[in-house]
Amino acid sequence: MSADLKPCPLCGSRAVLTSGWDGDDGAKAVVSCTRRGISDACCSVYVERSDLKTAERDAAGMWNRRAEE
Repeated sequence: MSADLKPCPLCGSRAVLTSGWDGDDGAKAVVSCTRRGISDACCSVYVERSDLKTAERDAAGMWNRRAEE
């Protein structure tokens, strides 16, 4: 998914979305800032849904709403 993600609301760094299937037939998506690297982001949004596109859409939407606050 190519999402238009707003910068991190805490540090202003670029955000990235990663997604995939977990072992329980569900989908997960994470949006994280890239300030310190994905594994040590200063903030992130994580969602689990029944399908991958919904997980990606919801994670991106939650991230962007958070960035506006």
